Amino acid sequence: SFLSNTMNQLGVDFTDTGSVMTKEELRRHRLKRGFCVDCGRKCYQKKLFKLVPITEHGRVLGGRCLGCRPLVVESNATVLPAEVSSARPSDMARFQQSNRRLNSRTNSINRNHPPSTNEPPGNGNSDQVPIKRSTSDNRTNNRASKMERMSFSKQPSTPDIGNNRDQINVAPASNSCNDMKQAIRESEPMPPPDPSNGSIDPFYSKILAKSASKRIAENFRLRKEEKQRSYDKEEAIAEVGEEVVEDSSEQINRLLSQGESNQRGNGISRNFKQSSSRSISNASYDSSTSSDNKSAQQRSTLQDEDLLILQDQDSSYKDVLRIMKEHKEDKFCLDEAFQSIATMELNKVEQEFISHEGGIKIIIDGMQEFPNETFQKNGCRALVNLTECKECQSQVGKCGGIDSILNAMVLNMDNQELQDNALAALSNIASLEENQELLVNNGGVEKIVTVMSAHTENVHIVEKGCVALTNLASNNNIIKEQIASSGGAEAVVIAMVLHPNDVELQYKALRALRNICASVDGNKVVVANVGGLDAIISGMQLHRNDALVQEAGAWTLSNLAVNPNNKQVIGEIGGIDVIIRAMWVHSEHTGVQEWACRALWTLSVDPENKLIVAEAGGIPAIVNAMQAHSGSAAVQEKGCGVLANLAANNDNNKVLIVEEEALDAISMAMVLHSDDEKVQERACTVLRKLAFGPNLQPMQAANIAELMEMASVKFPELCREKAES
Repeated sequence: SFLSNTMNQLGVDFTDTGSVMTKEELRRHRLKRGFCVDCGRKCYQKKLFKLVPITEHGRVLGGRCLGCRPLVVESNATVLPAEVSSARPSDMARFQQSNRRLNSRTNSINRNHPPSTNEPPGNGNSDQVPIKRSTSDNRTNNRASKMERMSFSKQPSTPDIGNNRDQINVAPASNSCNDMKQAIRESEPMPPPDPSNGSIDPFYSKILAKSASKRIAENFRLRKEEKQRSYDKEEAIAEVGEEVVEDSSEQINRLLSQGESNQRGNGISRNFKQSSSRSISNASYDSSTSSDNKSAQQRSTLQDEDLLILQDQDSSYKDVLRIMKEHKEDKFCLDEAFQSIATMELNKVEQEFISHEGGIKIIIDGMQEFPNETFQKNGCRALVNLTECKECQSQVGKCGGIDSILNAMVLNMDNQELQDNALAALSNIASLEENQELLVNNGGVEKIVTVMSAHTENVHIVEKGCVALTNLASNNNIIKEQIASSGGAEAVVIAMVLHPNDVELQYKALRALRNICASVDGNKVVVANVGGLDAIISGMQLHRNDALVQEAGAWTLSNLAVNPNNKQVIGEIGGIDVIIRAMWVHSEHTGVQEWACRALWTLSVDPENKLIVAEAGGIPAIVNAMQAHSGSAAVQEKGCGVLANLAANNDNNKVLIVEEEALDAISMAMVLHSDDEKVQERACTVLRKLAFGPNLQPMQAANIAELMEMASVKFPELCREKAES
């Protein structure tokens, strides 16, 4: 009969009250549970947080009910999936042989046609042109023409790159072992042992060892004298040039003007000019002496035994420090000692010991006395290895090390290795707040930006420059403003554009932009005007599998989105889609979930962004984050904040939030974090907004009223008004 046919089509599902569901209720019920809306056949397997399409031979194909929606070809014949059978050993053998042929062919192609490593430089234009907001119609069309909503299939993430990325510890391998091996190879062969007994007499063995030691020491002495002559020759050439150059202050201004950014500050400070003038004037005074006399005065007094200690990779830091203190005026000795310290693995206690015994002061005094380029580079390397602890960082600032490093950077602008080590040292030193002011007062911000602008193609230099700016912008808002006005934000964005494939650079550049724009409204506009929004979203898209890049990117967008215009632009250029995708790809990473929720919380204040978040699947992503990280108060607070914004003045979102089982996540947050006033306040806020007609029954079933009453008793000022309303 007609009634029986209708019942067979609709099914016999009942509501909680025992009444038969209407057709629309049954349709929603089946969609939510993964059944075919027409016949009720199971098409999707419901997992913990999502539905997975299934395939059943002749009935269901990838979530498609073949009974209600058959596959039709030109002949109108229904196409059914083939029977699935287990692979036989012969099939696996053919498959493996095919893979081997494919791999060999791929390797052959790669050998004949290696891939190009030159990436397109991108648009490096840094003119600050305000970003124009498109009209509402254009925004709607842009959204419609975007990708058909990106898939949120979870992809395997790359391994964690490291937790302490801001700490620079550059310690290249020493050549001392190679020097020792070369010296042994150059020494004369030993007399053969007596073949009568097949062994060497112990006394004769001591004689051989003593003879070999003398020959090795002699070879080291000759090489030391040759190296010293190269030092003398290099300095003599430099002195001849200095007699005909302009005044010292004019020379420094000329060096600073090379490769500087268009957004420079007021230039070099007076303190740095005075220090540089002293260095150049001393060099000019030395040039009055003949090169022969100067060579005799600077000839090293280092003993061969001490030289062996300095060039031995396994030497004790105490022995190296003792030799430094005994030969403070010996340039050759200090240079060897700097290289030895730079390659040591020193813990905090050992670094503090060297600082207490005056080792850091000896290094800085040596850098101020000997302006040789190689000497300055090795001095910076030694300071990098000694500035991991705060006490040593403070000692560098007190001894004038910041001025010495900046001086070396300016006078050796073209030496990329020196700039790399100098920026690494400044990155460590700038992590201490008291050193940040010293750096700024000595013109450190302008010099860091100048070096980054002069060596944009060197990824190591711009990476360490980003770390230095990150640490400088960690506290003081005035310093943040100076970084932006000196072109620091522009230099960071240019580095991101020129090196898009370097994940480490992208991560550190994102952290720099995050700190620069934090709590400074003007800097948010500057970062947007130099192309920062596009660079951030591009970096997150390209490195979607790196959790730390996604966390830093979401955090940076969260800071930038405080500006109303930035909110709209981020929504227009796909920033919301990138953030939600990061939440699915890195669903187990607490940091990504926390700052992605924080970014969506800020972005969802804009009415049009609220629609974009819902369309892009933001609500299930937020509920998933709250359920997967129920122990994190920060994730619960920010997740409730986003849901409250999405539910405000939007009944469709209210219903969708409840249908996505958000009530269970919110209730769990209130139970597990009953002592956290922020979580309780945000939870009460979102529950109050969800309380309307269709949601009342499920809210009553979840005992929401009882939870809100408990929160109002515990935190009356924050929650009572929300609970009573």
